[in-house]
Amino acid sequence: MTKQMKLALGVAAGVVLLFCSSFVFFFTRMEKSAASAFLTTSKVGKPLPRADLVDLRGNPLADDNLRTGRVMLVFVSLECNACQKETQFLKTVAGKRDDIRYYGIASMGSKKPDEGAEKDFPFKLYYDKGMRLATSLGINKIPVKVFVEDGFIKKAWGGASSEEDTRLAFVQWLSDLK
Repeated sequence: MTKQMKLALGVAAGVVLLFCSSFVFFFTRMEKSAASAFLTTSKVGKPLPRADLVDLRGNPLADDNLRTGRVMLVFVSLECNACQKETQFLKTVAGKRDDIRYYGIASMGSKKPDEGAEKDFPFKLYYDKGMRLATSLGINKIPVKVFVEDGFIKKAWGGASSEEDTRLAFVQWLSDLK
């Protein structure tokens, strides 16, 4: 093998190595970014930010309703297929615990929910004016479930519970909740 061929082979190997390491670096960053896109993990354990939620008739939800007792906030959009699937799943579990109040929060999407939108939800639906709550929580993808107890964020789930193991884990968490 000539000196030029060895040099060309070395350069090619270096380019391939650089490409592969760059791919791994950017792929792992994207995965971490996607996981945190649902809810900034630093918010768990912190007080729930102030919310400006109104029902579909324009009546505000009192802030005390979010800060007293146990509350499950379900961030959805009317145009989101994953949100529809999440809602169907939650229909099966929302009534199992009478100590948890569920609120649907439409904060993303191209249209404000109208009064007919509630028929598909197993819980009351509210509109997050100006995406204030979603933005404060760092939510930029939906669906997201956020469990709040006495005004503090205790747990959050990002994405739809479309896989059987994800649904079972949520149901188990719900039944284990003391």
